[in-house]
Amino acid sequence: MGGKSPKAVITDGDLAMRDAIKNVLPDVTHQLCGWHMQRNAYENIKNPNFLRNFKGLIYDNNDHRDFDRRWAAILDKFFGYIRTTSQCEGINSLIRFYVNRKNTLIDFMHNLDRALKEYKNNELIADFTSQCSEPVMITSLEVYESSASCYFTRNIFKEIRNEIQRAGALNIKVLSTTFDKVEFSVTALGDPAKDRRVVVDRSKNLFSCSCKLFTSSGIPCSHVFCAMKFENILEFPDSLIYKR
Repeated sequence: MGGKSPKAVITDGDLAMRDAIKNVLPDVTHQLCGWHMQRNAYENIKNPNFLRNFKGLIYDNNDHRDFDRRWAAILDKFFGYIRTTSQCEGINSLIRFYVNRKNTLIDFMHNLDRALKEYKNNELIADFTSQCSEPVMITSLEVYESSASCYFTRNIFKEIRNEIQRAGALNIKVLSTTFDKVEFSVTALGDPAKDRRVVVDRSKNLFSCSCKLFTSSGIPCSHVFCAMKFENILEFPDSLIYKR
């Protein structure tokens, strides 16, 4: 190539190739092949609406803002509150408790029905507990804790409460401010190296954090709660109630 590095290298996402490019051509942009991405989607996902939207996202002429907006819409529509494979593993474990390879077809259907009824019953119990009981408030940010208890099931509420508690051990400082947005640096008390960036859109009441906890799991992170406290926000924002 005349001693010149390419501006970009397109591959199928092979990990060994990725590492080699990173070592040999560290300043070159590594891009994924659209054809391979589409093929992987078709091999692993059977939802035709998702595949159509995904193909359009790959091949349409988007700028980065349109891409981010459309990708967020796809995640919101098709992957709302899918958190980790542990959820699927939990369901598989429940089914394995009732079903085994020695079952006849009739036994299999009967036991599978029992497993599904128990799973549904557990959901009903969780909903009943959430609607008909009041959790004990244990954090110093009761205004957030109390609001969260109204919107989430008890199991999810406990995870959110843990994040609210962690907010008390964080330091925060303003990095930049515009007319409607403010960016914060949030660090752990005694460990400033653990720096997270939180952006608050005051006009739209939106929050984003570089830790991506809310994006990946639907749980508002401690860094966001710290920023909410700094901004004197007294109501739990609708934007932090993850759509299911």
